Amino acid sequence: MLLNIFLYFFLFILGASLGSFINVIVSRTAKEEKIVSTKSHSDCCGVLLKPWELIPIFSYLWQRGKCRSCRHRISSEHLVVETVVGLLFIIGLWQIAQPFYLASYQDWLYLLYYLAVVVFLVMIFLYDAKYQYILDQFSYPLIGLGVLNVIIFSDQWQLSLMAGLIGGAWFYGQYLLSRGQWVGAGDIFLGVAMGLLLGWPWIILALILSYILGTIVAVYLLITKQVKLQSKLAFGPFLVIGTWLVLLWGEQIWQQYLQLFF
Repeated sequence: MLLNIFLYFFLFILGASLGSFINVIVSRTAKEEKIVSTKSHSDCCGVLLKPWELIPIFSYLWQRGKCRSCRHRISSEHLVVETVVGLLFIIGLWQIAQPFYLASYQDWLYLLYYLAVVVFLVMIFLYDAKYQYILDQFSYPLIGLGVLNVIIFSDQWQLSLMAGLIGGAWFYGQYLLSRGQWVGAGDIFLGVAMGLLLGWPWIILALILSYILGTIVAVYLLITKQVKLQSKLAFGPFLVIGTWLVLLWGEQIWQQYLQLFF
């Protein structure tokens, strides 16, 4: 029991720490700053941050969401991302490696793989949500992890490769038809990654879920007049959510669908 609690706590802290680093990567990439060599500083006044100001979640709460130097309010995005990534990590632990004393080395290897996938999915989610663009440099590592999935975890590698082609072809077709108006090139690479990560037929389920979620949110935003019919809505975040849901609960979601409609 004590080991279980420690593992959950450790993974949450690890996830929160990586969530903080993801915020840095997204912000500095958008500003074309060096990710590693640039010292951590306040976004509002530029003052260098103290080590204790870099502690995930705690530093935000301790400072009550305000900059120590200029007292300017810090975006709650930092707290949300750190908390969410921490939760995504422990959810993966619960779903993949339970119960601990029965878990094989393959379970733990898959858990590490899952954690890496989550990190890059969150990067894509954040960057596309903020800037409506999916960077290839975030999608390529996901494709690499997808290839790793095909080699190590997939029982039917041919179907997994086919799923990758289907995912990429689906968005490539839209890209050609719309001349880049409906989707961007980044969606194509993300589609390839989704297929390799999920395999067949789960790529289809992930796409369906993504479009359902996107439609629900778009309708809500239109009804509440937060966007207009001509407004563009980033689709990457919905693809990320659909991928994550199917990655952990694809079989269960599919079974619920069959029971509901058949």
